[in-house]
Amino acid sequence: MVPEQQIDHRSYAEQGIDQIPTIHDGYASREIREKNNLIKQLSEQLKELGARLKEKGAHTFDRIGELLQRSRSA
Repeated sequence: MVPEQQIDHRSYAEQGIDQIPTIHDGYASREIREKNNLIKQLSEQLKELGARLKEKGAHTFDRIGELLQRSRSA
């Protein structure tokens, strides 16, 4: 039986994968998996936000900048 997925020995960075690689199972890899899941969730949320902002148009970006300026000066 041939596995459907081939092993790629390149680093995640070389493969274009935005994750922290795990080294072995244990408490450290569990923590890394949690961070990787968070990175994945945030990336998906940023893509969704970008799509929504693109739909709204450039005025939305201006409004966001205005709100950020207000929060920094407060």
